[in-house]
Amino acid sequence: MIIAHNVQAMNAQRQYGITTGNLAKTAEKLSSGYRVNRAADDAAGLSISEKLRKQIRGLSQASENAEDGISMVQVADGAMAEVHDMIDRGLELSIKAANGTLSESDRRVIQDEINQLKVEIDGIREKTKFNEVYVLKGKRVETTKQVPAGVENSGGTMPPWVQFDSARQDGYMSETFTTQNQFVVDNTVSSPDIKTVGIKHSAASIDFSGLTAANVGDLVGTGFHTTCCTCTNYYSVEFVTGTLSTVERSGDNFIYKISIDGVTSGADLVNLIITGTDAGHPNSHFTKLAADPTKPERLYIYDDRSKEDVPTTQTPDWVHGKSNWLDWDYESYDIAASPTHGMFGEGVMREKQTSVSTGYVEAFEQIALQIGADAENRMAIKLAVISSHALGVDKVNVCTEQGADEAITIFHAAKAQVSKHRSRMGAYQNRLEHTVKNLDNVVENTTAAESQLRDADMAAEMVTHSKCSILAQAGESMIAQANQLKQGVLSLIA
Repeated sequence: MIIAHNVQAMNAQRQYGITTGNLAKTAEKLSSGYRVNRAADDAAGLSISEKLRKQIRGLSQASENAEDGISMVQVADGAMAEVHDMIDRGLELSIKAANGTLSESDRRVIQDEINQLKVEIDGIREKTKFNEVYVLKGKRVETTKQVPAGVENSGGTMPPWVQFDSARQDGYMSETFTTQNQFVVDNTVSSPDIKTVGIKHSAASIDFSGLTAANVGDLVGTGFHTTCCTCTNYYSVEFVTGTLSTVERSGDNFIYKISIDGVTSGADLVNLIITGTDAGHPNSHFTKLAADPTKPERLYIYDDRSKEDVPTTQTPDWVHGKSNWLDWDYESYDIAASPTHGMFGEGVMREKQTSVSTGYVEAFEQIALQIGADAENRMAIKLAVISSHALGVDKVNVCTEQGADEAITIFHAAKAQVSKHRSRMGAYQNRLEHTVKNLDNVVENTTAAESQLRDADMAAEMVTHSKCSILAQAGESMIAQANQLKQGVLSLIA
């Protein structure tokens, strides 16, 4: 016999602890009505239940939102019903004013009443609101048209090592032709079959001699532009990187995006500029870009008409046999170095547009009703636009018989317009009513599903509670008896 450890009492006490714990859980379930009160009660069930709860609460609110939408639509419809009545009265008055038996003063009296109808139509527009939201007002939108307003410089300062020369340049370069009937401007002939044509008038030049592989990156985002000598075309060069050379057109402005990837010298860059701009020039243009034959890092701009061909019908003997054979004023094609005639400049030119107002229209306002539990569950409602101006009745004047005839047509059109608005509002209301019914049905069935996961079966829990209560009482009795068993040791000691 031992007294240091009462194993029987320990076992009874452990079982008693389990029973009281279960008893506490059943009491919690019975008092809360829920089978799952914490995640430990049913981890998977809790997760599913919370998703269902989220959907239930979201759909319940969506149903309320739809009910609010129905109320707004009913407000709009009721206001338009009054407008309908006023339009009917206006039509009635217009028909009356069109009768030839009325005098001018009679029509003025009728016009006074029509004026009051127009004022009240605008008054309804201003006074009809739902929760401080105008439902018939719409919005005033200015109507404009875009008109050209010249060009604007996008900026971009060229690096200091790029040299511009905007003065008139003479005799910069020459081109060699093998056509016998071409000539030189200075009337000298080098050979009957090879003619050198001097380009005598270059409006500007740009020198990229300072470009190296180390500083080529300075050009990114910069550029230059020139204008045509005879028309409104603008030609711009913009230096870019990471893309192929492209051309885009903005009105009369041609923008050539020249990629400088891989460029290591000024000659490379000039060649890219010439190649890239030739592809996009329109036909029959006179502005040309060319490299200096003796210094390929220098780019020239010139008017293509600074060289001319002798008609091929002329014979070589005629060409060479005359000392003053050219009867043409070469200086008439003198291209001045000015900002509007073939002038290089910093930055890239782009066409500038400006908006000119042409009046205004009254546009529809649109609201979105949240009629579901998810972000995309929205319903757009296009509100009506009701005013004397929108309905076209603001200009009605029945003071003359002709004006009365026109007013009849106007009021007929206004009646049809209001009817269209009311029809749309009625369709919205019917749709929203169906939406509410569907949402309420989904909430009901989702709640039933959530109840199966979350709610406690009170009868079953009561049985469990009774069992645990009896076991707890039995456990208490067993602990007392286990403690009493060790009392027999005292008889040995005595």
